[in-house]
Amino acid sequence: MIRKNVQYWLIKFSMRVARTVQWGDATLGIRISIGIAFFPQDSIDPKVLIQYADNAMYAIKQRGGKEKPLCVP
Repeated sequence: MIRKNVQYWLIKFSMRVARTVQWGDATLGIRISIGIAFFPQDSIDPKVLIQYADNAMYAIKQRGGKEKPLCVP
């Protein structure tokens, strides 16, 4: 249940931050990518938790920000 709630609010937050900005002649798309991992469900090792969250963040980036921000072991 906590995972679903966190995921829901992170997606809502990401949508609120996402926007298009005009910079001179260029149009820039601004998005955020957030990867998360849960202690102790995903791991009890802090280094592993950070790695899982990083993996999730990079998976989101590779899919253009259209991915759920959960742990990717």
